[in-house]
Amino acid sequence: MINRAMKELNDKNGLTEEAISGFIRKEYDQELPFAHETILRIHLKKLCMSGELVCLDDGKYVLVDSESEVVGATLEGEEEDEVEEDRGRREERQR
Repeated sequence: MINRAMKELNDKNGLTEEAISGFIRKEYDQELPFAHETILRIHLKKLCMSGELVCLDDGKYVLVDSESEVVGATLEGEEEDEVEEDRGRREERQR
């Protein structure tokens, strides 16, 4: 659901948790659990920890492709380092 929201909304500056939640509510309203917002927050955090998403300083999330390049947004400085560290952790887990 989150990946679909990120791809279909396709905002190059990233998406807020609220924008992602709004998309999911619109598309999946009948199927959502009561605790949707809490569950979404947990999954966003997990996706960031796994390196699939990056949370920018302004609280927006951007999707990272399979080669650890941020899709639709440019990262600089520390954020680039974080992406590389996440990529390294993913590669270590795959070994």
